Amino acid sequence: MSTVLNQVPDSLTVADEPWSSVDEAIRSRISSFLTTFRPRTTSVERRSDQRYSFPHLIHLTPVHADDTPIQEEMIVVVGKDISARGLGFFHTKP
Repeated sequence: MSTVLNQVPDSLTVADEPWSSVDEAIRSRISSFLTTFRPRTTSVERRSDQRYSFPHLIHLTPVHADDTPIQEEMIVVVGKDISARGLGFFHTKP
């Protein structure tokens, strides 16, 4: 005899939704309701370095292990900000 766990029988559906989807919808509605009483707080900035606006086009070119550029994979991104430890930018590819 075998038992399958975490399986919802077809008879336990509401509007063609499995119970887990219904539970998630209820959780979402409750969360929205509670937010009206206690708005979500904004996150605290954890970056310690000063950032400066950098609204310029940037050519990003990956490199091989031997530091030679891979020209055919170069992309152009739009600069967002720059700091002593990093560079922020917008791009269309992940």
